[in-house]
Amino acid sequence: MITVIIPVLNEEKTIGKVIHFVKKTQSVNEVIVVDDKSTDNTVQEAKNAGASVITSTKIGKGASMRDGLLVAKNEIIVFLDGDGDFQPLLSLLFPQLDSFLQPLSGMIAGKKEFFKKIIFEDDYGVDIGILIDMNLIGARIAEVNIGVIQHKMKQWQELTHMSREVARAILKRAVNSSLVNLNSLETINIIRDQMGFAIKETLSTLKKMIIFDMDNTILNGRFIDKAAITFGFQKELVDIVIKNQDSYLLTKLIARFFKGFNISQLLAVADEVPIVSDIFDVVKELKKRGYIIGIISDSYDCIAIHIKNKIGADFALANELEFSQSIATGEIKIPSFFMKTDRSRCNHNFCKSNALLQVSEQYGIELSNIIAVGDSEFDICMVRLAGIGVAFCSSSNILNTIADQKIESKSFRPILNFAI
Repeated sequence: MITVIIPVLNEEKTIGKVIHFVKKTQSVNEVIVVDDKSTDNTVQEAKNAGASVITSTKIGKGASMRDGLLVAKNEIIVFLDGDGDFQPLLSLLFPQLDSFLQPLSGMIAGKKEFFKKIIFEDDYGVDIGILIDMNLIGARIAEVNIGVIQHKMKQWQELTHMSREVARAILKRAVNSSLVNLNSLETINIIRDQMGFAIKETLSTLKKMIIFDMDNTILNGRFIDKAAITFGFQKELVDIVIKNQDSYLLTKLIARFFKGFNISQLLAVADEVPIVSDIFDVVKELKKRGYIIGIISDSYDCIAIHIKNKIGADFALANELEFSQSIATGEIKIPSFFMKTDRSRCNHNFCKSNALLQVSEQYGIELSNIIAVGDSEFDICMVRLAGIGVAFCSSSNILNTIADQKIESKSFRPILNFAI
C-alpha cells in the first residue's frame, strides 16, 4: 500500500480537491498532510477531506517532508507538490542527471528504506537534494510523464531566495562528493551571475509597491500619544481606550480632543515624534528599484500626508480630520476606502486591508507584488493580504506569526534584502 505525503502552507482552496483525487487510487490507504503552520483554514479542510494532519516541527518544505516520512506507515511513499527549474548548475556538477526534464517537480515516489538513507533539506533545496542523493546511493531512478499539472505560482520576491536554497543543496552534495574544483567554481560563478542578472532584469519591469504603517513604524512612537502629552489629555485618552472596545467609536471619540487646535499646532506635534532614521535612504533606494511608496494609517490624513512629504513617499491614506478655517472641529470622517465591501478579504467593518485593495486596483499592481509593513494588531489583515508582509518591531504575537518577514531592530534597511 502507498502513503501520500503533502506538505502545505495556506492551501485551503485546493487541499480538499487534492486529497479527494489522491484517495480515488485504491492502493493509497494513508494521506498525511504536513501543515507548515498555516494561518487559513487549510488544516480543517484537510481533515474534512479525510487526511491525517500533523504540524511541521520546523518552517520549510523539506522539514515537512521529513516529518511526514517519519510518521508514514507504508513502505511506498509519494510526495506531492513543487515548482521551479535549476538545470544549469545540476548539469555542470551532476551530468548523469542531465536527462531529467523536471528535477524540481516535487512529485516523488519511492521506498521508505531509500528515503531513510538520504538527507532532507529543510527548505526549497529538498527536491533536488533527494534526486542527487538517490543517484549517489545507487538507487534506480525513473522519470514518469504524468501530464500537465497546474501549480500556484510563487511570488516574484521568492525567486532569489528559492534559487539560493536550491543552489546550496546542489553545491553541498558536489563538495561532499569531491566534484568541485577551481575550474567548476569559476563556471558556477558565471552561471550565478547570469541568473542573478536575469532575475533582476525581469523584476525591474514589474510594477511594485511597498506600504508602510505610520505610528510605531515610520514614526518612533505614536502621534496620538505625543499629542496627549502636549495638549494635556493623557488621562482622558486612557479612560476612553479602557471603556470603548469598538474601534470605529474609539476613532470618533479621540478626534474630539483636537477641537480648537490649528493645523500648525498639530504638525508641530508630529515633528516632535522621531522618525526612524534610515527611512529616507531606504525610500530613495526603493524608488530606484521601481517601487511606489505609500502610507496607510489609522491616524489622521493631515499628519500622514505631512510624514509622506517628509520621507518622499508617493501617497498617504488615513482618516480625515475635519478643519474649519484651519482649526480642527473635533469631527472625523472615516474614508470609504477603509470600509468593508463585497471585495473585502476580512470581516472587519473597516480595515487597512480594504485600503490596500483599493490602491492595488488604482495603480494596477497585483497584491502579490506589494510589500506591507506594520507593527500592531491593526496591521494584521493588511500584512497578511500583501505578497510579502513584514512585522516591524512588533509586540503582537499574531502579527509576528503571520508575517513573512520580521524586523526586530529600528531599521528599515533589512527590507532591501528582499525588496528586489
